[in-house]
Amino acid sequence: MVDQACKAYLLKSVETDWNDRLGEASRERTDAFWSESLKADPDGSVAILSRELRRLLAALGPGRDLAPVGKSWLSDRGKRHLADLSRLHETMGRVLPDDLATIQSLLVADGTDAHRIVKVYRKIGFPSLSPWQEALLGKLATDAAVAGDPELETILAGSLIPAPAGKAKSALRHLQENLFRPGPSKVALDDSVTCLGVRDSLEAAEIAAGMIQKTLDDNSRLGTSEIGLLLPGDGSCEDAVREVFFRAGLPVSGLEGSPRLRNLGGEAVFLFLATRRRPAPAMALAALYSSPLMPWDPAIGNRLAMRIMDGKFDPEAPAEMPSEGRRMMDLLREKHEEPKSLTEALKTFGSLLTGSGTMARHIEAARAALDSLGAAIRRIKGKEVPWEELASLVPQDLVPSGAGLKLTREGVALFLEGEEPWRPVRILFVLGFSGGRFPAGPDRSPVFDPPDTAALNSDHGFALETPEEGMARRRGLFLRQLGAVGDRVVFLAPLRDAMGEDLAPSGTITFMSRLFKGIQAPEDLLLILERESHRSRVKGLAVAPPADPVVSGVLDIRDPDLKIDLLLDGSGKPRPLSASGFDTLMVSPLAWFLQREDIVPLRWAPEELDPMTKGTLAHEVFENLFRAGTPLPAAGMIKSAAGKLLNEAILRLAPFLTGTEWYVERRNLLNDVETAALRWRELLFRCGASILGVETSLTGEFEGVPIRGRTDLILSLPSGGIFVVDYKKSTSRSRRKCMEEGYDLQASLYRRMLRFGKVADGGVEALSRALKEGGEIGVLYYMMDDQRALTDTSGWIPRSVSGVQELGSEISRNGEVLVRERIRALRSGIIPLNRENDAETFEKIGVKTYALEDSPLVMRFAHPAPAEEDVE
Repeated sequence: MVDQACKAYLLKSVETDWNDRLGEASRERTDAFWSESLKADPDGSVAILSRELRRLLAALGPGRDLAPVGKSWLSDRGKRHLADLSRLHETMGRVLPDDLATIQSLLVADGTDAHRIVKVYRKIGFPSLSPWQEALLGKLATDAAVAGDPELETILAGSLIPAPAGKAKSALRHLQENLFRPGPSKVALDDSVTCLGVRDSLEAAEIAAGMIQKTLDDNSRLGTSEIGLLLPGDGSCEDAVREVFFRAGLPVSGLEGSPRLRNLGGEAVFLFLATRRRPAPAMALAALYSSPLMPWDPAIGNRLAMRIMDGKFDPEAPAEMPSEGRRMMDLLREKHEEPKSLTEALKTFGSLLTGSGTMARHIEAARAALDSLGAAIRRIKGKEVPWEELASLVPQDLVPSGAGLKLTREGVALFLEGEEPWRPVRILFVLGFSGGRFPAGPDRSPVFDPPDTAALNSDHGFALETPEEGMARRRGLFLRQLGAVGDRVVFLAPLRDAMGEDLAPSGTITFMSRLFKGIQAPEDLLLILERESHRSRVKGLAVAPPADPVVSGVLDIRDPDLKIDLLLDGSGKPRPLSASGFDTLMVSPLAWFLQREDIVPLRWAPEELDPMTKGTLAHEVFENLFRAGTPLPAAGMIKSAAGKLLNEAILRLAPFLTGTEWYVERRNLLNDVETAALRWRELLFRCGASILGVETSLTGEFEGVPIRGRTDLILSLPSGGIFVVDYKKSTSRSRRKCMEEGYDLQASLYRRMLRFGKVADGGVEALSRALKEGGEIGVLYYMMDDQRALTDTSGWIPRSVSGVQELGSEISRNGEVLVRERIRALRSGIIPLNRENDAETFEKIGVKTYALEDSPLVMRFAHPAPAEEDVE
């Protein structure tokens, strides 16, 4: 109506700088109620302020300023919020949002300037209008100055709120007349009302399409246009309906727009902007390298992205990289943390993007986004870049595909939850019938609670819709939508969302359950299509014709036999294994083989402070605190140096942790490492231990297989004993269980290398001397999380030293037996596969089963678990 009025008065829609003024004014008011929220979430806070300010101004009407009054029932909180918003609007220069500013221009327009009359016919009170809209209707009525057409008024009155169309005495008619009424009577439930529980929104579209096809086949007198779909207003079901109904050959009337695609241009610009702020998120950098808009072949981009996700954050350009690609890689390596350099980088980035055919539109979208960013950067005052503000300017929403859309009025009618039904139908399918929909819940203002909203209306002259009024309006609309149905309504409630999380049905089903006999609870109404007993009760359900089951080939799980010695390299020499490689071999030979051939899938996920990263960082700190050939660090030195050493390790190994959002995790990790280091220092001091080696490289062999690795620490005791130390960033429970069960390998292999193998460059002098003297060698694990030490010795540690548990010399006996079996099989070319219950079996003996998760192939090709009698 506003558009038609503008055309009649030869006016253009008004465009104001509302958003810019609101952003600037909200930052100026440092003492307002939103100040702290603005610091934490600038975009979200400004969006809420915009919504609330628009709502208040629309409810106030033209010619009135937003201002407090003397006497009011507003709470103290409400008074402060209203005063702050009034000052905010004043700071904005009392500018109006575009829609209200356009109505304002119409209200002051001279009626004689109108080149045609706009006569509005409306039923009083329907629909509900704001004071601004009411004022515009009054303006148009005054300027029209013509009497209304009685026939048009009669038609309007009859069409706006028609009587329910359901057949008398049917369950549908009873639903239409009594859904939200208190104390309704009950009638028998029949096929005119059906509630189905479906898997998700996609299956809902498939079920609806199948039932429509079957209904049209069974009833030749029923037209496609006599069937309707009612969808949620948030667009969550539209893509599924568009795809499924297109494949089913069912036209849909009212489905606007073409299928939507990823906004590759917006994504590329957003990722480039995100990686300009250092440290660059690894996943964002990898996604940027793999963008189809980059000036290199997609295969090259994918390889570079995988290298980044593997921890190589600065990959080298391959030889076949074109010159534009090398320029782009140089650009991505540069820092652009000031407005001037960022502006130049954005220009260069846009000039290097490439794409033709279907990619051309994405290149245009990228350059449009870059132009917007350039304009925003030019308005920056100072040298600080407002990264979050700039990121919010980059559009990433799905974009139209540009595919032609066939418009028709004779297809299945599509209605939306928040809109009036635009034609009657005989059968209606309600999709997305889940919690918070049909009708949607009441709008809750985060600024004014319901009592304050009522006070604004009564004391301040606002016309705000209260939550109760809003719910009544939505229920009334839903009843009118149902009232347009003549024969049958089918509600389809998705049981899960797109992420597989459980969904509850719409709360309206509770009101529906009170209407029908034999329904004791809301869930009794819902027929779950996953259950065969429920499927048989659904009239008109499209079911695939019965067919004999096709028996797929049974996969015969056998240990692969490659007929070659799998422990040799390409030249026929034994390939060295690390101590951790022996652990993997013990748990899963297939995982070990996949790792050796470098065909384990890389994990593509955002960086996180996982146990492995924590352990790596903690090891770095310990390595630098406890040095060979130097006295133990004092407690004060540990407290003062741990933070610096941890920060250095983070910058080198996990730079993403330097972000402010990781502050709490950094502090917690520092506390953990500092506590563990102080306890470790105390334990070494009380044992009289001295450090012989740190990160000492060792080599040796086990069953003819070369071993190599680096020890975390090598200690000597006053008794002459030598400890091979392995730090573990975990608690002692599982490790102790593993040692007690005899399946510990890593430190035992280090001891074997130290005793029978070689130390790189002979090691430090003290270590060489201790080894020549033939001191006994033991294994010690220091568990950082509970500060306990576990050893394979007996009587080495004085009883007065707490926190140490000596478990004896048999900690690796069973693990070595199992590894010997694996080695014999691999030498013959056979890869022993796991069993389905291996995870549980290894867990019981304290062995970590990370190897079973390395690749989905490991457990996909696993032997069945042995029967219980076989285990016994």
